[in-house]
Amino acid sequence: MDAKGMKEEVKWLEGNMPRFMGQQMERRYLRLKGLNYWRRRWYCLLFLPFVVGGVYRCCRNEEWFRGVMGRVFTKVGKLWVEHVVEPGVYIYNEFFTSKIRDKITDKAALLETRSALTRMLKGWFKDQYPDMSSIKINKMAENMDVGLIEKEFEKGVTTNTMRNVLTGDIVRMCLIEMQFLKKELLTAMDAMDDLMEANEFNLRVSSMVPAFIGMYSLSWFFKKVYYSVGPGGRQSREVVYESFRNIVLDIERLLVMRDDPPPTPASLQVGKWKERVRSGSIEKEPMVGLSFDDEGEHQDPNKLNSTTTNNGTITLNENDWGMVILLLHEARTILETNKRRFARSELPSLREDLAEIAGERGPVSVKQQLQIVKRMSRTYNFLREIGDEFDFF
Repeated sequence: MDAKGMKEEVKWLEGNMPRFMGQQMERRYLRLKGLNYWRRRWYCLLFLPFVVGGVYRCCRNEEWFRGVMGRVFTKVGKLWVEHVVEPGVYIYNEFFTSKIRDKITDKAALLETRSALTRMLKGWFKDQYPDMSSIKINKMAENMDVGLIEKEFEKGVTTNTMRNVLTGDIVRMCLIEMQFLKKELLTAMDAMDDLMEANEFNLRVSSMVPAFIGMYSLSWFFKKVYYSVGPGGRQSREVVYESFRNIVLDIERLLVMRDDPPPTPASLQVGKWKERVRSGSIEKEPMVGLSFDDEGEHQDPNKLNSTTTNNGTITLNENDWGMVILLLHEARTILETNKRRFARSELPSLREDLAEIAGERGPVSVKQQLQIVKRMSRTYNFLREIGDEFDFF
């Protein structure tokens, strides 16, 4: 035995062991290391040629770029005024001021037209039908009934036309007809005013819908681009909440499987020999298929995956505790690096709940840990709800 050589070899191993362990650890870390910046954002490289081509053309043709940008800003400004500014001003005036919308019809003109038509009908009825009672004349004039004028106009056009024209009867009836048409036109315009006034609020609000859809789409697009390309590994609120929910789900799944599971059945054996009596002698032959090993000892999963204390409570063993600690460390990392994603009132409570699960406030059993997880699911909204689709920030 070369004791001196073994001593030198041991010294060499002791001196190089940290280097070997570092190399081994580095190889393991490389397997767990994520992709680099550009491999995780490969889709950005797809748009790079188009961006470079657009910038090159804008630099070579400045007038074209100015014209395009001018038209774009003009269209955007017009849409902004029509779909945001004007409806917003109308809604503000509707709720907070006494201003009213401009009318198409002049109410005074409509009343004057009706009064003039009534006077014209009374005079015509008195001249053409002197024997008619004044009550009937006033009633027909107030109702603006032009039925008799239509009959007389038809009779005057078909018979003795020239005489009726020279005497002025047809001209007078034409003027009354024109006044009647003017009254009908102003009445229709007044009804249109009432209809527009009753529905203008709905129309103004409806006109703002495309603007809100456009702003939400742009906000969603730029938010996705910012969190995809931006530095620092920033994540949106939905991604942070989803990651935290997945960690809590993994913890709960592990605790449920370790919460007093039943004993496992007997193990299955393949290829065992069975005894068979044949012609008064006992022979052994191989068994075909699977069979339960009744002679083997049943292994209790409580002994393998958990530990039972003297008072009967079940706690996690070392391996499961290590997995829980890793998951809690990941949850705490998310919580501390994304504080602004959580409400200030929730942060202390979340830290306390994670500390209780980790056993930092005292020994805990599997049932107690499950109760803490269930309490967290009941307390915090982001653990109950599946994301927020209308989250702008």
